[in-house]
Amino acid sequence: MAGTRTYAEMMDVVTLNLGNDSTLDAASYTGRWVNDAYIDLTTKFEIVGKSLTGLRFCFPELASNQQRTTTDGTGYIAKPLDCTVIDTVYDVTNDYKLPHKLYKWYLRQTGHADTSAEGKPKFWTPYGLYVYLHPTPGSTYTMEIKYRRRPALLSA
Repeated sequence: MAGTRTYAEMMDVVTLNLGNDSTLDAASYTGRWVNDAYIDLTTKFEIVGKSLTGLRFCFPELASNQQRTTTDGTGYIAKPLDCTVIDTVYDVTNDYKLPHKLYKWYLRQTGHADTSAEGKPKFWTPYGLYVYLHPTPGSTYTMEIKYRRRPALLSA
């Protein structure tokens, strides 16, 4: 495929662009620089002050999904460990796509710790390592998280 390079070729290009500077121990850093650039390109929405959202970078290979089961009375489920951005949360049990809400909206809602305020989750919001659901699940539900994952580092 035109325009593709192997990891070794990318490392050679970085070394060449450094002018084979003998005062710089580039060999020990080149792999890290290539991987840093790769992770930045595939996971960020902005690079050096330039927005990438209008460029429509799409890496379908990074699309993933995982299912999580809610616990009665617990208002959150764990995010997948390799998650960078959540696209949607889908309630498989009730065949319903939950709308996303901002975390500030979630904090304004009441009944997080009130067991009588439980019900079928209708909204989700990401924060930290969790996806918070509102209202707090009053039963067990299967939720499918569709997300973009962080790619594995490149290697020779």
